[in-house]
Amino acid sequence: MSKAVERKLVVNDVLSSSWGYDQTNVDFYQVTRLVGKCMVELRQIGSAREYTGGMSGTCTPCMNQFLTNKEPMRKRVIYSGDAVRISSFATASKWDGRPQYFSSYA
Repeated sequence: MSKAVERKLVVNDVLSSSWGYDQTNVDFYQVTRLVGKCMVELRQIGSAREYTGGMSGTCTPCMNQFLTNKEPMRKRVIYSGDAVRISSFATASKWDGRPQYFSSYA
C-alpha cells in the first residue's frame, strides 16, 4: 500500500482534466469540501468556450456552475497533493489559470 499524500487543495480550487484520442476533451472540477487530510469532494462545473479554429479553441471554467447531471465525488489526492484520478483514463490537476485547448469532431 502506498503512503498517503497530504492534500494541498482548498475549497473552491479548480482542477482541469484533458483527455481523448481523436479529440481533446477538457473537464473542470471545483473542490466543494475537504475530507480528512488526503481527500476532497469535487463537483464537475461548466466551461466557457471560445472557438479559434474550425472545431477547436480554448475553454475556461465557470465557477459554481455545477453540472446538474453529475453527482459530487470524493477523491484521494495524488502526486504532490494537488491532483486526483478521475477515472482510469483521466487525471485532474489544479488549474493554472490559463485557457485550456480543446478540439472536437462533428
